[in-house]
Amino acid sequence: MTKFLLFLFFFIFLKFNFAFADSLINLSEANWNDIDSMAGQFKQTNHDGSIQYGNFYIQKPHRSLFEYKGQKEKVLTSKFFLHIVNQKHFIIDSYPIGNNPLKYLLLDNLDLQKHFDLVLDETKNEFSINLSQKNGNNNLEEITLYFNRVSLELEKWDIFNEFGEKTSLEFTNIIKNISISADKFVIHYNNTDE
Repeated sequence: MTKFLLFLFFFIFLKFNFAFADSLINLSEANWNDIDSMAGQFKQTNHDGSIQYGNFYIQKPHRSLFEYKGQKEKVLTSKFFLHIVNQKHFIIDSYPIGNNPLKYLLLDNLDLQKHFDLVLDETKNEFSINLSQKNGNNNLEEITLYFNRVSLELEKWDIFNEFGEKTSLEFTNIIKNISISADKFVIHYNNTDE
């Protein structure tokens, strides 16, 4: 009888924890899907320990722009590519976005469980969701999203590339659902100025 009661307690405890984890994931997903656009500032810590600062702009679906202070190059995403552009938005280099987690985060309606295997972790002030590709290929990039436990706001993300190197972005001064000029996301393909 004691074994049965212990098993029952353990089963109820696990069920409660999974339900709570699912609700956190669903609430943060719903909160993220309520955002059409956002802008703010970021602090980026690269895998080598170097730190960069800048401004970011996100316009769903697919578009984001990261402008780095003191740098001429910017990072701009479109539906199929991650572009490195100069100050006038002429392309310096482009990389297929493939199955990069950003591809899914910038969708109009994010469905975390459809595209990712999820691992939830919690602390007193925040919780994180680690997203890895469903196909189980360990060579693909993964991302960990950190949310404020009270407001459910995204505060930070860690991106791990195929070599396991981590790049962290911490977000501050965020404003949501604002009008962002389409010029922020324009891409020019032929640079005749240089």
